[in-house]
Amino acid sequence: MSWHHGDWLSFAQAAGSIIAIFGAFGAVLFQHSMHVRHTKRVAERDLLRDRYRSSTYAEALIENAIECAAGALRSIDAAATRSGEIGDISFVHPRMDEAEKALGVAIHSQLPTEITRSLLSAWMAAQQFCHALHRTEKVSVMKFANLKSFCQEQFSVLNSSLEVVRLSKAKWERRLNEE
Repeated sequence: MSWHHGDWLSFAQAAGSIIAIFGAFGAVLFQHSMHVRHTKRVAERDLLRDRYRSSTYAEALIENAIECAAGALRSIDAAATRSGEIGDISFVHPRMDEAEKALGVAIHSQLPTEITRSLLSAWMAAQQFCHALHRTEKVSVMKFANLKSFCQEQFSVLNSSLEVVRLSKAKWERRLNEE
């Protein structure tokens, strides 16, 4: 059998069609992989933004609790300069109670684990701080030194929690700025 000019033309058309089909499949697969990569990058960036927002929220709550605790510590210091024991003095700090409640609500939010752990630690410290302040209402004689040292321990826990949140926030901010 011999190949005529028309046979070669048909063969070239068929080969060209097959190459065009494979090229079309290649283009579609390439576009799909580009779309998947883009979608993955967008999702990762959104996750980083959400984590950054969460850390900003947690930072604000803990800073508020620290500010309230600092006010209470100043009140304890002022009262301690007057006498060594509390006698019919109670420390009422409703802002500290509100800050503690806000931390308690925040730990039930859907936040990243490391933020939730820091908030839990801060919430527990704020609870203990509030409990110590409310204890002054029930105990008629309490040593200022004991109250102050206990409250300072809880204050340092609040500061440590804030530092962890700030480190997480800085990490996520750095990763956001990389792209």
